[in-house]
Amino acid sequence: GRSISHRSIIVKEWLKGREYTEICRNTHHSVAAVKNYIKKFKRAIALAEEGFDTHTIAFLVKISAVLVKQYYHLYHSFEAVPHRKAEHWIRVLKSLANDK
Repeated sequence: GRSISHRSIIVKEWLKGREYTEICRNTHHSVAAVKNYIKKFKRAIALAEEGFDTHTIAFLVKISAVLVKQYYHLYHSFEAVPHRKAEHWIRVLKSLANDK
């Protein structure tokens, strides 16, 4: 099978509550790259929670279907720290969408 992607490693660090600067240091990625991976992870999970299928999520978020599945599995198999749980940031994403 495929190995876990560096994107998933970065997301896992974020779910543990690590700050962007710490994740950048530990994974040798720029702040911009880390923020981009987290943003796409959040969008993918939010869409999955809304009931969208893997291929639609992949298309909308501009990531591979394999990565959508990795992110979904990671989110549901890993216990995130409270402020990094989906109910917190999905509420934030929805409020931002409603502000437009």
